[in-house]
Amino acid sequence: MNDYISFLCTLLSIKIPKVYFKENGKVYDLKNKPVNKEFFQVKDTSICTSYPKENVICVNLDLCKDRSLVYIYLAHEIRHLYQYACVYKKNQKVFSIDERSVSIWKKELENYADSSRKHYENQEIEKDANLFANFYYSICFTINSFRMFSSSFKFGINKMTFFEFFFIFLNLFFFFFFF
Repeated sequence: MNDYISFLCTLLSIKIPKVYFKENGKVYDLKNKPVNKEFFQVKDTSICTSYPKENVICVNLDLCKDRSLVYIYLAHEIRHLYQYACVYKKNQKVFSIDERSVSIWKKELENYADSSRKHYENQEIEKDANLFANFYYSICFTINSFRMFSSSFKFGINKMTFFEFFFIFLNLFFFFFFF
């Protein structure tokens, strides 16, 4: 999990957030160390929430039936941290984000409609975060599938590693070129 978060934050050139998990009444950080419950703030109806000003993400595992989806939720929230960094110029290495998008993100961040509101998913910041999260989850899932498939054959991991690299490169190229 640490490597995944570090990878996404490095890719987006943002500071790695503090991530807190709640499970069975206990709150802990990425290193599985107990954390004061006051640091954990998520509505009872939400699985995951980010707090960009504080650079914090909170995940309620008690509501997450499929734990593999935590990776999507984290990527989604990390993208919100990136959007905040773009809007408030906390990210100096912005990848071709046009001023129009940044302007829309700023307006929506200042008037954010959370998940309790009808059609909140139609906000541009939500569409962007969903696209980003699903894109990276699909890459990770595909690569893990290839690794499992390749381990059952004797042609070696070197060929698969090259393929994985090429696949990631191709996806990143298309993502940044077309979005």
